[in-house]
Amino acid sequence: MLNYSVLMSVYKYDNSKFVELAIESVLNQTLKTKDYVIVVDGPIDGQLQDVIHRYEKEYSEISSFYLDKNHGLSYALNYGLTKCKYEYIARM
Repeated sequence: MLNYSVLMSVYKYDNSKFVELAIESVLNQTLKTKDYVIVVDGPIDGQLQDVIHRYEKEYSEISSFYLDKNHGLSYALNYGLTKCKYEYIARM
């Protein structure tokens, strides 16, 4: 079976409900990932923080990494690439 990472970036203007739906979508795929990397690009609100923490606590394959300030999507994704465990990476 193929091992792959999933890479996702979130930032302060992301809707927490949409982030939750995105996480659920990945978790419900037929071919499951063992490495789900979420990069938090700068400070976020409590609601979005709660969603990420809840899933990270419940699913061991989810890891979140925090950038001190918003650097932009390309920077956040490039940073996230360094945290992925597998050669194949699905961008969420």
